[in-house]
Amino acid sequence: MTQTQSQPSFGARFGRTIGNLLLALINATLLLFIVAAISGIVLIGKVRTFSTDIAGDVTEAAIASTGLNPADALAELRVASTEIAELRAAIGERRSDIDARVDALGVRLDTMQNTLQSLRERKIAITDAVIDKAATAAGNALKDLRDCRPADAGS
Repeated sequence: MTQTQSQPSFGARFGRTIGNLLLALINATLLLFIVAAISGIVLIGKVRTFSTDIAGDVTEAAIASTGLNPADALAELRVASTEIAELRAAIGERRSDIDARVDALGVRLDTMQNTLQSLRERKIAITDAVIDKAATAAGNALKDLRDCRPADAGS
């Protein structure tokens, strides 16, 4: 056997090298895709946690700004839920007492609806105030940029 028969030709080695290079590129691309997908999933989880925290803080601030204690509002909801359960039980037992209880519960629910409407309006007012302040600050910053001149241009 001669030396040329035992070694593959340059073309065959070059072809294998190109094939291995393409395989390595595909593997690297797949690894990058997997890293990007995992990073995206983690980021989505962080954003959900962050938005949940902000929503809770804004809700507590809105309730506190109306002068209501969140614990008291929750206690009122629990009392209303308990009364509804008692009314369901009373329907089977007696009909005469139900009308008075339903009226009292209706008054309480009307009060709660008015409170919730007040909270919605307060939330809108707070949002509008924040947007107005941000717009004013941005406008002032743009105005300051417009009036800005180099130090030697004024002389």
